[in-house]
Amino acid sequence: MKFGIKSIPAIAGLLGLGLVQATSDDVQQIAIIGAGAGGASTAYFLHQFAEEAGVKLNVTLFEKTDHIGGRTRTINPFNDPTQRVEQGASIFVQVNQIMYNAMTEFGLATTGRDSDAGTTVGIWDGNNLVFTIDQSSPSWWNTVKVIRRYGLVGPRKAKQLTAEVIGKFLRIYDSEFFPFESLTQRAQQLGLVEVTKLTGQELLDNNGAGGLYAHDLIQASTRVNYASNLPNLHGLTTMVSLAAEGAVAIEGGNWQIFHEMARRSGARLALNTTVAKIDKTPAGKYTVQTKFTNTHGKPTTQSDTFDNVVVAGPFQFTGITAGKGVFEKPLEKIDYVKLHVTIFSSASLPSPRYFNLADSATAPAMILTTLAEGDGPDSGVEGVGTPGFYSLSVISTAINPETKQKENVYKIFSPDAVTPELLSRLFGADVPSGVTGEDSPISWYVPHVFHSYPKTSPRTTFEDPIVGSGVYYTSGMESFISTMETNALAGKNIARLIIDNIQATPIGPVELKLQKAKLPPSSCGLTTKRFKAAGTSGHPILILFTLRIPISALAPWVAISTSFSGKKLQRSKMFMLRNVGKLLFGSSNQESMIELPQGQLYLVRPLSPKGYSELIFKDASARIRRTAQDFQYQLVVQRVYEEGEAELLAEEEGDDAEADADILAGERDEKTFLLDEALHFRVENRQESERVLAWRDLSGDAGDVYEFVCDPAILPAQVEQFDQVAKRCQYERKYRKPHTTASEEDLQQFEFDEQPIPQASPLHSPTVVRALDMSDSMSLGQATANTSVKREALPDPDTTPTKKGKERDMKPPAVGDHPEAREILAGEVAELHFFDFPSGAFVLQDASVTATVTETGDWQYWLQIKSSDRDWLGIPVVADINPVFNFEFLSFIFNQFSDNGSAYSWLLRFKDHATLERFQAGLLQALWEQLNETKWSKIKDKDRDYVADAFNDLTMEDSDQPYEEEEEEVFEEEPEDDDDRAQAEHYDSDEEADDVDYKPKDSDVNKQLAVGYKHDRSFVVRGSKIGVFKHTPNNHLEFSTNISKVETPDGKLFSPKKVMLHNEDRNLILQKDSDPNKLFRMDLEYGKVVDEWKIHEDIPVITFAPENKFAQMTHEPTFLGISRNALYRVDPRLSGSKLVDAQLKQYTSKNDFSALATTEKGYIAVASNKGDVRLFDRLGINAKTHIPALGEPIIGLDVSADGRWVLATCKTYLLLIDALQKSGKNEGKLGFEKPFAADDKPQPRRLALTPEHVAQFAYETSKGVDFTPAKFNTGEGAEETSIITATGPYIIEWSLRKVLSGRKAPYLIKRYTDDVKADDFKFGTDKNVIVALPHEVNMVNHARLKRPTRESIAGEFGIAGRAAAGRIGTPGSGRYKLGKDDVVKEAF
Repeated sequence: MKFGIKSIPAIAGLLGLGLVQATSDDVQQIAIIGAGAGGASTAYFLHQFAEEAGVKLNVTLFEKTDHIGGRTRTINPFNDPTQRVEQGASIFVQVNQIMYNAMTEFGLATTGRDSDAGTTVGIWDGNNLVFTIDQSSPSWWNTVKVIRRYGLVGPRKAKQLTAEVIGKFLRIYDSEFFPFESLTQRAQQLGLVEVTKLTGQELLDNNGAGGLYAHDLIQASTRVNYASNLPNLHGLTTMVSLAAEGAVAIEGGNWQIFHEMARRSGARLALNTTVAKIDKTPAGKYTVQTKFTNTHGKPTTQSDTFDNVVVAGPFQFTGITAGKGVFEKPLEKIDYVKLHVTIFSSASLPSPRYFNLADSATAPAMILTTLAEGDGPDSGVEGVGTPGFYSLSVISTAINPETKQKENVYKIFSPDAVTPELLSRLFGADVPSGVTGEDSPISWYVPHVFHSYPKTSPRTTFEDPIVGSGVYYTSGMESFISTMETNALAGKNIARLIIDNIQATPIGPVELKLQKAKLPPSSCGLTTKRFKAAGTSGHPILILFTLRIPISALAPWVAISTSFSGKKLQRSKMFMLRNVGKLLFGSSNQESMIELPQGQLYLVRPLSPKGYSELIFKDASARIRRTAQDFQYQLVVQRVYEEGEAELLAEEEGDDAEADADILAGERDEKTFLLDEALHFRVENRQESERVLAWRDLSGDAGDVYEFVCDPAILPAQVEQFDQVAKRCQYERKYRKPHTTASEEDLQQFEFDEQPIPQASPLHSPTVVRALDMSDSMSLGQATANTSVKREALPDPDTTPTKKGKERDMKPPAVGDHPEAREILAGEVAELHFFDFPSGAFVLQDASVTATVTETGDWQYWLQIKSSDRDWLGIPVVADINPVFNFEFLSFIFNQFSDNGSAYSWLLRFKDHATLERFQAGLLQALWEQLNETKWSKIKDKDRDYVADAFNDLTMEDSDQPYEEEEEEVFEEEPEDDDDRAQAEHYDSDEEADDVDYKPKDSDVNKQLAVGYKHDRSFVVRGSKIGVFKHTPNNHLEFSTNISKVETPDGKLFSPKKVMLHNEDRNLILQKDSDPNKLFRMDLEYGKVVDEWKIHEDIPVITFAPENKFAQMTHEPTFLGISRNALYRVDPRLSGSKLVDAQLKQYTSKNDFSALATTEKGYIAVASNKGDVRLFDRLGINAKTHIPALGEPIIGLDVSADGRWVLATCKTYLLLIDALQKSGKNEGKLGFEKPFAADDKPQPRRLALTPEHVAQFAYETSKGVDFTPAKFNTGEGAEETSIITATGPYIIEWSLRKVLSGRKAPYLIKRYTDDVKADDFKFGTDKNVIVALPHEVNMVNHARLKRPTRESIAGEFGIAGRAAAGRIGTPGSGRYKLGKDDVVKEAF
């Protein structure tokens, strides 16, 4: 009997493979040649996609060997079938979606490495172990070792680059990019051709990640993964080698994934069957000729006809002859790596002498290799270099059946066969020519040779998956990237293409009528292959399509037509979805299944004292949509915009929005949640017909929930249907099968019986009153509604987190003696909460305490907090406590500083507004009197209100935009601006990063910075020297020269106290600290002081400023100065004293002036150490406006060019003052031009770091807040958008737009290793900031600043991560940790 195609199912059945196949003529016959990762995946997804589409297929899977899985295979140590180790592809990683999903769906278990050889990884160059880490050591210690050898820059840049490139690659799974007919085109669209056209070495060098770190660690990773050195493979392969997070292997062998794919596909399986030839028939079909041995043991040839053929393996190794017309063009022949994989067992450990270690040492359990000094990328066989092999590792253990002892199983990757001589040297014992034997250290030995993966040289084009009419090829993917996952992805892609091609049927014109909702420009210019919307009229749009569309793909179009018709767009206010283009042109995989078109989204924190609820989107829609992954669905809440609102928002964002409009819009306008039972999604119908959807905030604190409050127009039936769809989606995700298989009882498991959904309004918060009323029960330790599950899991208050490797006690500090009270100013009952650093949350300490403010001495005041059984704290009332009052949440937050520099943050929460107001009045009275040494009773009532308002945590009255919790902003950096490395003063511009660590021998530090407006130069004062830096076109600083001596004209050396550029940036005005009545002029062309100016015999110079904002760009000779009590003009052209007497404004009272600034028109602002500000339109007259003091001295002042905004810097906060009058007879005038009405003083906005951030800053640095003078970004014709300042090692940038819209913590930060001495924007931009550190100067791009989180506050060098800080030190955090998975992702 013939053993042909028709008899194959019987054999497949014996193997547990194959299903009954259809045989009618309308069934598509498909041949898949090769049952490796690509072939098995093709068969598996063909079955899935065909079943979904109702397409009938017969699939035959040919495999010339006796196993499924291709290059995934296991072997049995000592030929014992109960023991297995991987011989082929060893691991896959967390981002491998197909592999991970299959593993989960098939219920396969994972395994780890079993070995007694230790946990050390070493990098060997053939001569020395250049680096080692112990994976059992704390990760912070391994990070220290990395930084000691390689510095911070290389590891950080490499990590950032890897995340960026892998992020681009992962988009290939998105419906926007999947499936693809052209791999080259898709790589271009994803921006990956820019990566593959470079070698790994070039890519790393271009991104600042090259050097020793790349040579040692990254190259070791590419060698173990792809047997290639960095100059010999392209950039994408290099990056994939580093993406090793979450590496796993399947217990019993990874081949099981592909075996199960083949089994579930229902394909006919022909093992041990070789495809010899493929021919194309005149009818356009294909005959596949096969060779196999029949049941009688005779060689047999068989030919069968197919509609489609998939070649699922490297064609050059198949031996197939392709007839004319099979391929449109010859398939590319690609060089593959010939890799020798040698696996053996031994009871011995490698000899330490082989690795030049002491005899007492133990060789690392895993040896990775790199090139030795003097080796080139092609040295040795296939570039292996001096080491002679790519890697040596212990992969498992096995029981030797003769000795009954456990032995280590080793694997060696090498370019040629492992010789007995090498093994002899490696183990320090003779290995016979047969390798194993009685006296050999090797007890079991199996060598094998794989054509493991292509040699991925740089390239820009790739073989397409469609190589002929109905002919497909999976292995074109391998020159792009070669992994188990990408081979499976190639198979899935081809399966989708085949089904789409089978489904495709010609249709006539399709009409879709959409009511256009006056789309803003950002959504109007949508251009795709199918559609371009233009214009803004309200008339319906007629869209005509003449396409070849798969029938199944029509469903989303019908859904769109339905969802955008009828009542939804007939409301009195027309709303539109910002991302309507994405919805219109989304694929069927991401179609919206159901939608609730209108409601509000809240984030409710019922257990948090810091804030009860936030309104995220005031107008939103909620929907459930499919994803590109099977059985996975998303709950999506999307902001909708009122007519005209989107245009205004786009105008506000300006260029930032254009930098990456899609990303920014997505972050701002959409919240997406994977619909999983962990969300505890539920629905509640409240009184007055209010319907609420709620689900857990899995990234927040315990008890935090999102609430979608439906619009009253939403019908109950719509909400009920939405809830039912959500349950079905959760069922499918959990069981990975259609919901049609679920019973009502099955779906009931997704009904979650929990506490009633809390009201979204903060007025309903139960926390304060209940906690205060139940103080007796609290003192007995009973739980209250204010104690969350999260808090139960917090570290005990007595635990001691670590800081920078040292033990540091961060529990509430001990309380000392309290001074005797003269007078009680306030005493109120409240809850007391303490800021817990590891969790980043306020933790309830006592439900009922008394907070008392007392006067204890002359201008001395005290805050004491105690309960009936404990004295909690006592601190002096001074500005450093950083007080913030929040009446919305009835809270008062403040800082406490201990003698050792530690800072703590406390929160008092009061039961009602009246209680908080009484406490605020007493506290502010104490603070005011302490700062001003003036009795509170002597100031007017309106001035008291003014002070109180300034210390409130306000939502600005001129903002109608609710606060929105934002993701970290995404900014586009200029292409060349690839680093912001520091520049030391004492080196030439061509020196590299080693100079960053330069510490000069002198004791001077940088202390002053002057930024040029005219000639792109910056000047940094360091003792009696001045460094000159050039601003390069790519936004770096380049060291130009050093003015080595600053001397008076008579030769006396001095250190300038203050400097100012003057006369088109040609001169530098200097002040000598010991001679306050004089100023000096330095000619920068010659680098020497040429003039000494005596200002006045009796009037000193406290500080000075240009005649107007941009005077330094002109030849204007005059400038302004102040003394403690006078404001005047300086004219260097005068003989004798340079002060212009006719333009002197001197006060009789002590004003204690401290700072001044000017506008573009020459208006003048003057501030004092008392904290008040005066606004003048010219010199010699009284101020037009006097802004009262808050009490703290003002140390810096800046004014916007148009005079609208005045910016004052105090030690612990900034003041932003709006000088534009908005009412009264002077409406529209500036306070510089006309006085404000007595009862209409401008309200300053007090810009302060949140107390929690202050505490975290101090925790990291042991320092309180001490701001440098803040400045606006500056440029002729440019609008001020940002504010820059610094405190300690942090630069801080406030967004003016966010401040004015009332955002909480509207600032970004960047941490340095040293304190920032001075900072300012580069002239003409808000994107680049020049920063002077004690021994360094750099220019940092705005995109480098981050939102203040525990990670960004700790900084990238915050190595000793606090063990209890849950989210710190995760792979996604800002800290870098190194372990095996960061280096090794074996391809075998």
